[in-house]
Amino acid sequence: MSFESIAKELGRSEVAVAAIFYGQTQASSEDVEKLSGLLGVPQEALGKLTAYPDRGRSGPMPPVEPLIYRLYEIVQNYGYAYKAVINEKFGDGIMSAIAFSTKVEKEVDPQGVAWVNISMRGKWCLTRNPLFSERPLTQKGSLSRHFSRYRSRNCNCVRLRVTLVARPRSRPWANTSRL
Repeated sequence: MSFESIAKELGRSEVAVAAIFYGQTQASSEDVEKLSGLLGVPQEALGKLTAYPDRGRSGPMPPVEPLIYRLYEIVQNYGYAYKAVINEKFGDGIMSAIAFSTKVEKEVDPQGVAWVNISMRGKWCLTRNPLFSERPLTQKGSLSRHFSRYRSRNCNCVRLRVTLVARPRSRPWANTSRL
């Protein structure tokens, strides 16, 4: 049974199905129900597939598995070129890896040579320089943290911003009026 055949049954992409089995994305209860029937495995045995995904885990860097190393090498060699072209077309921002889809296709040229075609589709999120704040600092002193949520044309982004804000220190021993 291939990822492609399972993907057709689940109504998902091949890469999404492979990611379910590697624990990098979460299966829905409907996915588990369909997989149970398809694989002839009790639903209880597939319970881990609905657990929180383990995204971003990687092996040694640089990768030692040859195919993963080649993907890493592509980003190493062409990453800044991709970034420059993408920024030129979309402005300053990032491509979401959450609102994201990808697919892998096999192409065979007229000479019979097989080629891999990997396409990636991610939602575009505009960013702003975190060094410039839309709220000026009015006080100085102790450290406080807060989240700044802003809306761009294409998505919501959340950025943690650390600001210094003055708060009077409580020094009960220095207040003699209480004695």
